[in-house]
Amino acid sequence: MSYDVIVIGAGHNGLVASAVLARAGYSTLVLERRATVGGAAVSALAHSMPPVHPAVTRAIGLDGLPWIRPEIPLTAIDAAERAVPFYADHGRTSEALAASAPKDAARYPTFVAQVPAAAAVVAAVLARRAPDMDAPTFQDLMMLGGAARKFRALDRRVAFGLLRWGPMPIADFVEEWFDDPLLRAAIAARGIFGGMLGPRSAGSTLTYLYQLAFDPHPLGSGLTLAGGMSAFTDALARTAQAAGAIIRVSSDVRRIEVDGNDAVSGVTLESGETIPCRAVLSAAGPKRTLLDLVEPGVIAPDTITRTRNIRARGVTAKVNLSLDSAPVFPALASLPAALQGRLHVGPTVDYLERAFDAAKYGEMSAEPWLEIAVPSAHAGTDASGRHALSIYAQYMPRHLRGASWSDEKAELLTRVMNVLETVAPGTRGRVVASEVITPDDLEVEYGMDGGHIHHGEHTLDQMLIARPLLGLSGHAGPLEGLFLGSAGSHPGGGITGMPGLLAAEDLRRSVKRRP
Repeated sequence: MSYDVIVIGAGHNGLVASAVLARAGYSTLVLERRATVGGAAVSALAHSMPPVHPAVTRAIGLDGLPWIRPEIPLTAIDAAERAVPFYADHGRTSEALAASAPKDAARYPTFVAQVPAAAAVVAAVLARRAPDMDAPTFQDLMMLGGAARKFRALDRRVAFGLLRWGPMPIADFVEEWFDDPLLRAAIAARGIFGGMLGPRSAGSTLTYLYQLAFDPHPLGSGLTLAGGMSAFTDALARTAQAAGAIIRVSSDVRRIEVDGNDAVSGVTLESGETIPCRAVLSAAGPKRTLLDLVEPGVIAPDTITRTRNIRARGVTAKVNLSLDSAPVFPALASLPAALQGRLHVGPTVDYLERAFDAAKYGEMSAEPWLEIAVPSAHAGTDASGRHALSIYAQYMPRHLRGASWSDEKAELLTRVMNVLETVAPGTRGRVVASEVITPDDLEVEYGMDGGHIHHGEHTLDQMLIARPLLGLSGHAGPLEGLFLGSAGSHPGGGITGMPGLLAAEDLRRSVKRRP
């Protein structure tokens, strides 16, 4: 059977794209290499997400999902049993800061008013396809005009701030606003999460503004669902199938087929099966798509070279623990609601920078900074009465100097447990099972370019019109009928679904469906 569109990858971007296309009447086949849908947005990898973008909701509808919205989305804790809670209600955050950091408590309301307002200008640019600088369309001009109007509407101090903040190191940014080291570190961590950047790296504040563009809470809303993050992608899959899309798992694509006119004609699977189609939308990363799935010699050498040069150096590992009893965090003894949100472990900006220093030289951090979630705090224990602990650990470089991740998984777990013990003593003795997912696993098993959770750095030279490459920012690939819709495409990574949505909209403008 021939299809209008084949979507490669059933992660959240691929599922959003397939739902959009199927609802528009395109015969759509989704091919997923793994045995389950979800990609990176599954419970084994992700423990929270931003609110679903309004554009995605309008396009495919996702009403009625069992969202869990924590009262305290994130709490920063340290070995001295101190906690700084960031409430969903910003006024309560100021109240919590008043006793230990009265100056910061007074500044926090201004911070949450000004910085998200500035990030809304960034959001206006990211919510639509990147403009074509060579031949801007009317829609491009409208988008840029809308962002300009938002910028002009800003208070002058905020507008000047936005122009300054983007290129700044996030360390300098937080030090301008706050004095408390733990408060500074928690905010700075959001600007470097997932990236080969330290808090003193230039441009790391841009990454923070990117995060705020999709979720204006300064530390992230930290939403999850009853049943875990896999419930979100399962709902996306049901939506796509209800619209008419066909999803095939355990169907690894070997090659995108191209005809004599350099136009997409179908795909061939690892099984040898060839499936014809009129267009391919790849939710795999740009490196995997252009370097591995297209036969050499078809794409221009300059494009191949620039694709190889996309910086995608993963630094984030995931550790999942199963415990025979609930973890105990002394810092949260009087703050039990914090366990339903996320916990930041990284006491100072200097601590974060030292963790980054190791990755610069191909070494895993001796003291990684951690983001922890306790799913059993809101979902309850599993069938055997065990509690779950979900941990992001950074920095763990994709390529270790003089070692391989297959040999170093146990050491990674040891280093994570050493840090965890400083804030939750006795947890090591509660562990009955563990799972360690390295950047190598993220690339090999989950198909993430370079083991990078965003398929590429969120830096100025790899954003907007330069994502994934200059000349390919509009989601149309270098071959007729090929479209790029992964986190490596505009607007970027995170569980937003926007790259998939924008790629599907681009495809609809270029490829007319058959009657």
